[in-house]
Amino acid sequence: MKRFLRTGEPFIWLTGGALCLALLMVAGLIGLILVNGLGFFWPSAVTRLTLKDGGIVTGQLVEREAIPGKVGEHRIKLKVGNRDLYGADFVWIDESQVSDRTTPPEIAVIERTEWGALIGTIREVREGGAVVLAALSALDVSGRPATVREAHRQLVGYLTNQVHRMDYPTYRAKGWQIGSGPVESACKQVVGQRLKGSGMRWGEGGADAVCHLRALFRSEASQWDAFWATAA
Repeated sequence: MKRFLRTGEPFIWLTGGALCLALLMVAGLIGLILVNGLGFFWPSAVTRLTLKDGGIVTGQLVEREAIPGKVGEHRIKLKVGNRDLYGADFVWIDESQVSDRTTPPEIAVIERTEWGALIGTIREVREGGAVVLAALSALDVSGRPATVREAHRQLVGYLTNQVHRMDYPTYRAKGWQIGSGPVESACKQVVGQRLKGSGMRWGEGGADAVCHLRALFRSEASQWDAFWATAA
């Protein structure tokens, strides 16, 4: 036995077993992350419920549980989104009240930065500030909560003041950029690379003049030449 231990073979097997165990734990952890995380990138199907009273509820099935105090009856939890319309992201519905259940393929789920997900059917796609403003102004929010009415008022006011800057179909037809990427890039290439050199200090007038020249310099050659021909 002592000779066997001196060979070190038991420790080799012990180390190999520990390594295999560690690899299995890592693989299990990765599998757990994938199982729980991939659902965020692959949304669940949207279910449309037709109730016995004629109502229709559309949303993603989240949970199903027994109804307390009612043997053999269950209820389901739906994520209906549209919190700006319904006031809540989720609703509970007794299965006994459901007369039909379908999964329409035309239902769209759109993630938003506020008010939760938007779940519904796309009837048409509208472009341009005037079109969007007209559609928003026509919305009847008189029966909605005060927070929704105030948000609607602020949005309509903002779009009214900015509608002359939102003729996107015309801009795109002319080949103009409507995203912020070119402007952000210009801040770096036109302004930052010229004015933020080591030891540079600028007054307002000098910085403004240099920025104009820098913009001409970074534009097409014809604009640079046309400017100096006019200045001369």
